[in-house]
Amino acid sequence: MIIKEKIIFITVPIAALCLAAQLSFGLTADESYTRLRSLTDAKNWVEAEGVSSQALEQFPDNIDFRCYHSWILRSQKKFVEAIDVSRKALAKWPDSKRVRDELLYSLIGRIAHTVENKVPENPLPLAEEAINLAPESEGAQLWYGICLRKGKEYEKAIAVFEKGMGLFPKNIYFKPNLVYSYVEYAGSLAEKKTVPAFDYYKKAYDLDPDNEAALLWYGIRMREKKEHLKAADLFGRGMRKFPGNRYFRENMRFSYVEMAVALADQGKKAEARGVLEKALGEFPGDPLLAAEYAFTYFREDMKKWEELSRATLTLIPASEQKALNTYTLPLKGDRIKVHQGNNEPLTHLGILNGYSWDLVLTDENRRYGTNEQKKEGHYIFNQYVYAAHDGKVHMVRDDSPDTEPMKNNPAYETNCIIIEHEGKEYSGYYHLKKGSSLVNEGDTVRRGQPIAKVGCSGRYVDFPHLHFGISRGNFSVEAKLTGFQLQKNGTWIDAGPIVPQKGNVLKSTW
Repeated sequence: MIIKEKIIFITVPIAALCLAAQLSFGLTADESYTRLRSLTDAKNWVEAEGVSSQALEQFPDNIDFRCYHSWILRSQKKFVEAIDVSRKALAKWPDSKRVRDELLYSLIGRIAHTVENKVPENPLPLAEEAINLAPESEGAQLWYGICLRKGKEYEKAIAVFEKGMGLFPKNIYFKPNLVYSYVEYAGSLAEKKTVPAFDYYKKAYDLDPDNEAALLWYGIRMREKKEHLKAADLFGRGMRKFPGNRYFRENMRFSYVEMAVALADQGKKAEARGVLEKALGEFPGDPLLAAEYAFTYFREDMKKWEELSRATLTLIPASEQKALNTYTLPLKGDRIKVHQGNNEPLTHLGILNGYSWDLVLTDENRRYGTNEQKKEGHYIFNQYVYAAHDGKVHMVRDDSPDTEPMKNNPAYETNCIIIEHEGKEYSGYYHLKKGSSLVNEGDTVRRGQPIAKVGCSGRYVDFPHLHFGISRGNFSVEAKLTGFQLQKNGTWIDAGPIVPQKGNVLKSTW
């Protein structure tokens, strides 16, 4: 019997066989070097790494192959392996500048890769190793500063970038990093309400007036310092230079508003109108500016104020003038009267303040108090105010004095609490009693939680009452209230969630 054997042929590329043979029998140092030059010139990094590894095994004391291998690994972004190879080489040749440079380049490569690709690891230890390895290195200085900045060690970062600008004036990267370090450090100081914050915003702006972040934040801080003309100039430049940045436009609008309000408070209403007319020329149909323009006629020409205020309601779609949430009546009592309701004269008109209520307490004869000439004589004065919905306290003002009825002082601000709710909606409670706040900014509150007491504070308060309203996106919105019965024809009825109207008398039920 003849048995036929199966013959299996395995095909292997000729180039691979030749390389295997060369590695098996070994190349001389010169041959290895020539081969590496050919492969790296062709950017054939994978094959070059194989030749380089073999050369290192054959010639472990050859510094050239050690450095070549590190470079080849680095060229493939194998920074961890490259760093390891270079560290071992430096241990063997501690005085070699070439080895130190290879380690430095590998460290910087790894740092840059980590920062630019947002790798979840802290590159600062590598940056510290790099700066200790080469204290005067341009790259080490830059990336050390960047790592400090990313780690929010702003004071150290600022010192590094300032030094780098002095040592390497032609390097274009130290300056913007120093500017951003100033801005970010100032922001961290501002959060802590530390006084020197403004100085660093100014330093950033002085260093580079055309830097987008420096220009914006310096302008915002000038707004806070009430230097309205300077702020408007800065935002105007920002709008022209960075037209895609909406924050310049928004801050410009607010600067115009604040400038006009400041003039109006000084009794210069004609000048205030001039500022807002200019603003409306730049932002035609802007609801905020139109509403503030209308307000310049308040108590000066009430017919004009009413006409212009009602017109502002047409500048925002009706659907955007509705609240997202339902709110609970923020008072408790058997006879809570709506002294003024939504979009009703004398003061509740337009998109800034139109959807709100003035609430008081009355007796059976609908009197507001036993002695209405004194704030303490009003039933509502010193009564608790309650959160109308779950939320987070956004703002508290609690230090303005309470005045006597019909004797408000235009210089006084209104004590208020503003609470943020879901959907970025805000409930506002105004004319609160001085020192009565029971919450602080940032506190979480629950619906029905007492937050302050009713007072008689503010520049437009003629008698004690609670001004209450809902807003979203800087404008008031119509909200439905719940938690009460409505008096109708001498009896109390369950009204369900409704928008209470002027003259309604309510009895809390929650």
